[in-house]
Amino acid sequence: MFKGFGCLNLIKLAFIPLTLSIFTAQCYAYTIGISLTTQNNERMYVEGPKIDKALRDRGYNTMLYYSGDGDAKLQKQHIERFIANKVDLMIITPVDAVSISDVVQKAIDQNIKVVALNSMLATGKETAFVGFDNYKIGRMLGNLLKVNFDPKKAKKPYVIGMLLGDKQDVATRETYEGFMSVVGDFFNAGTYRTVGGDFSYVGNSIPQASTEVAYMVVYEAIEKFKQNPNNKLDVIVSSSDAMALAAHQALEKHGLKEEDMPFIIGTDASAEGAYMLKNRHMQYTAFKNYKALTNRLVSIVDEIKESGEKEIKFTSNRMVAFADKYPPIKSYILDSTIINQANWKGTLLDSSYYSEYEVDEIDEKYKIYNLR
Repeated sequence: MFKGFGCLNLIKLAFIPLTLSIFTAQCYAYTIGISLTTQNNERMYVEGPKIDKALRDRGYNTMLYYSGDGDAKLQKQHIERFIANKVDLMIITPVDAVSISDVVQKAIDQNIKVVALNSMLATGKETAFVGFDNYKIGRMLGNLLKVNFDPKKAKKPYVIGMLLGDKQDVATRETYEGFMSVVGDFFNAGTYRTVGGDFSYVGNSIPQASTEVAYMVVYEAIEKFKQNPNNKLDVIVSSSDAMALAAHQALEKHGLKEEDMPFIIGTDASAEGAYMLKNRHMQYTAFKNYKALTNRLVSIVDEIKESGEKEIKFTSNRMVAFADKYPPIKSYILDSTIINQANWKGTLLDSSYYSEYEVDEIDEKYKIYNLR
């Protein structure tokens, strides 16, 4: 009857108290606060607006915030703002799960539903977790390393550069633990060794998996590393394709030709990864299907709104990162697959996951970032 009118227009049309109350109830919109880590993380920068749009298209009100340059204090302020605005549900990818646990618990205590997105929270009481099995992805990366650089055939130690992201991020820690569960013994035996310093998760980490920081870390590490002419970097293992591309460009800046480049294993199958595979700069990436993730996230929000979570069909009860402290969380885990130079086009282009333009524009995009 009133199609096309917004809630304010409907209220203006209501001339008696009874009618006003009816229209006000009909106009109530479920409100969702979305708190993501940082726009400096290439994947979060791209996927955040897509998640926001998908929820708005379903009729939800949304508030989307990024936490500056991976600032846990700023993320806490955003969550406090959600609480003050009496949102119905929060979607959170934590900067630092432990640092924000008190304010997340405050939201839960006020009966606000909380969904952890792709990285566990540290309360043990959130409504649900939706994301990828980062531990399993780490094992996939480890197996790719082991198969392509067989420790049994090593005549000298293989040198590995690891760009595994921010140590404060739960997903990064899970990926690292999965990776080391496969190849840790070979590092301990000396068959594999790291470049060292920042270019290794064992040393420092890449704050918020920043592309620019990854570029500088690799550039500076190789500057020291190549002082010994016998040094040769064999492999780069990266927890994001954007960081892998930054590493490749840093090596180009050092004058490495393509035939002298290390073997590169990435993660995400982002547009950067598709670009790398197309141009044969990278050998493998682990495909995290973020379209499927967004679709599943929206459907779980729908189910929580309608049933209060009781009817949701989860794939598992899971709590890897804080298993020693909390009971498992109801989780929906999406599978990942490996993409290589032979199948990337069919998987990412022919399926319309990306357009050719999205892949080809990466070259110009990273020139703008002054990474070359």
